[in-house]
Amino acid sequence: MSDQDIQYKQKLDGNTANYLDLWKYFTDDTAKIKDKMWTMASFFYTLLGALLGYIGNYIVQGKMFERSMSVSEQYMMGIVSIIGCLLSGFAMFMTKEYGDHVKSGWNRANYLRFRIEGLSDIWNFDDEERIKKDNELRLRTDNNTPRVAKRLMLIMAFFFLIFFGLGIFSVFSQNK
Repeated sequence: MSDQDIQYKQKLDGNTANYLDLWKYFTDDTAKIKDKMWTMASFFYTLLGALLGYIGNYIVQGKMFERSMSVSEQYMMGIVSIIGCLLSGFAMFMTKEYGDHVKSGWNRANYLRFRIEGLSDIWNFDDEERIKKDNELRLRTDNNTPRVAKRLMLIMAFFFLIFFGLGIFSVFSQNK
């Protein structure tokens, strides 16, 4: 590392202003990442819904439940099912990654918030339940994926199961 690189490094000196600037940065950054997680999940929900709509055409026409789909229809259903499974699996993975990143951002922001005198008082509004949870949070770091990310992943898992079931159905349907 050169002397030029070293001169740009800063050291936290316990000054509340330094911690407050860092706290603002981490809360803003985490909020942006959470928004991106919602945008990404909405995109995948729309895409998976469109694929289900495409398959729904066969369900509405009654072809799928005749158990006599043609070979080309079976292949099409199989391909759409595989694509749906892959997309929903990837969406679950990405939601987990975004959720973990959001949780680490909030952990960093909380770490700094506890070091800014008076900020936790404002944060908790003199609410006894929030103060109790806040004191518990000071003693440990929560590394679990956020509940909102788990819920988004659960919806993706339902999409996965639907596409998996449709794929299995297309494999075991009889040819004309």
